[in-house]
Amino acid sequence: MPDVFIGAGTTNDPKALPLYTRKRNWISNEQRTPSAPHISIAVARTHLKGHPKWRIRSFSSTYNCMGMVFSARRTWIDPSEFALIREDDGYSKRERLADALPGDIAAYENAGGELVHVGLVICVTHVVRTASTQLLVLSQFGSAGEYLHDGDDLPHGLLIATPTPILSVWSEAMRYEL
Repeated sequence: MPDVFIGAGTTNDPKALPLYTRKRNWISNEQRTPSAPHISIAVARTHLKGHPKWRIRSFSSTYNCMGMVFSARRTWIDPSEFALIREDDGYSKRERLADALPGDIAAYENAGGELVHVGLVICVTHVVRTASTQLLVLSQFGSAGEYLHDGDDLPHGLLIATPTPILSVWSEAMRYEL
């Protein structure tokens, strides 16, 4: 049975890293115990069977999508912290998907506006034939490892919980008029 710690992710949690926003507000986090290698491999096989275009980058399971994006793969950050990070670190929402750039954050929300996943935009492709924009995203799916995937090709488990995720793109780049 795993240890239960009251106040998990707080400044008193020995498994929490000292992690702050740019405005010095604490980001609740917790370093998790890694999954056994045979479990990680089995999960990866299942994912790749259902998503043959995905490419695996890492089997790591000690951080989640938020930890990959906002703590350099060091810890697990609850998605509810996204609003604080977004505000304190000066992220702004791109008006159009076509304006996305590599390094931006791909954020997926449910119909109620609750964040369910984030990933890093790696490549942006403008498809003239269909007048659409396709993103290549690097994501950590829970404790199931990191994968490169098309921005609209998400894990079945995420789609069951959020059948029609709403994708937005965020950038913390300073904007100046030139």
